[in-house]
Amino acid sequence: MVGCGFMGLMFIQALSHSLLDRLIAIDVDPARLNLAKKLGAMEIVNASSADVEKLKELSLDTVVDSSGNQKGLELSSNIVRAGGRLNLFGWNHGTATVPSELWHMHGLTVINSSPSSALRDTWPAAIRLLDRKLIDLEPLISDVARLDGYPDLLRKATTPGSGYLKGVVELAGK
Repeated sequence: MVGCGFMGLMFIQALSHSLLDRLIAIDVDPARLNLAKKLGAMEIVNASSADVEKLKELSLDTVVDSSGNQKGLELSSNIVRAGGRLNLFGWNHGTATVPSELWHMHGLTVINSSPSSALRDTWPAAIRLLDRKLIDLEPLISDVARLDGYPDLLRKATTPGSGYLKGVVELAGK
């Protein structure tokens, strides 16, 4: 899992219940990596100091990119084994450069698993996973604000390095 934001951490929780040989969480934020470990990642790797060549040696069958940025996409593309699967879940805002030569020469199967690419309604299945407690949203909430604090919450959400993961706005009177 490259990218341990809100969606990546939900993926980690769900995948931790699968028959996986290894579940590696990769991110640049140590706090998110520690949370990924608590939520089921078997190994954590800080992308800021990662040795890409060592990651390539792991011969990863599947890499899920939920990073939502160019560096994450490049890392994900480089560490999946030849003939492997690259699952693109992260939303790279704007124009991303796709390493099509690498994808082609390594024979990767590239899957776009964004919720908007689904041919079926994924909400009922997601609700069942939550109901079975296979995914716990509570540890993913980093900030709680009253409605009058919403502007500050938005500022924090758009400030890199702020520690923001997911915010909740409380109803009045609570």
